[in-house]
Amino acid sequence: RKKIILLVGNYNWDWYEEACCDALESLGYEIHRYGWFNLKLLKKGFIFLIINTLVKIQFRYYIGPIIDKINNNLIKNFNAIKPDIVWFYNVKLIKSKTILKLKKLNKKCIFVQYSNDNPFSYKRDNHYWKHYIK
Repeated sequence: RKKIILLVGNYNWDWYEEACCDALESLGYEIHRYGWFNLKLLKKGFIFLIINTLVKIQFRYYIGPIIDKINNNLIKNFNAIKPDIVWFYNVKLIKSKTILKLKKLNKKCIFVQYSNDNPFSYKRDNHYWKHYIK
């Protein structure tokens, strides 16, 4: 049986998560993608200005109902897919309590976190990396 990998990330640039998925698929893994960039959370027009501002604030500070929804949907996807490996690709939105819940749901699953940035840099923004470091 092929190993199943759930690759979690933004998916806003093809040369990051998608390139990683393509490489893993070429090695024979079954890849399931979980991203939030294309959730179409932002709308156009004056009426949506306040909603867009609230969405941007949630993504800036990694708190709020949209962040909770992303975390809860990840748990649902995890239960449906039953992956052997969960690969977090430079993920800052997923909360530590979500990861702990996933680990309880499948103790044999391997969890990997990759970051092409340095979350421990002296220049880092503390709230930007809070979930990643925790």
